[in-house]
Amino acid sequence: MNNKLCNNTYKYLLNQKCTPTEKKRWKEWKKIEFNKIKIDSAWFAPDGVRHPVTGASTPVGVHNDMKTFKPQI
Repeated sequence: MNNKLCNNTYKYLLNQKCTPTEKKRWKEWKKIEFNKIKIDSAWFAPDGVRHPVTGASTPVGVHNDMKTFKPQI
């Protein structure tokens, strides 16, 4: 596997034999990672987020509880 984003520190990992399960995971990850599109200088995954969305402590003064916004018709 050739990954130009990988520096020499981790090249040895790319030369190891992969199990069928690891090959499947790698193929699925590549499909997600290389499907991203750039909009207004930010990268977006059209398939959605990979990790759950959670509240954070910033910005200060904004509540970190999850809110649902629905259009008013």
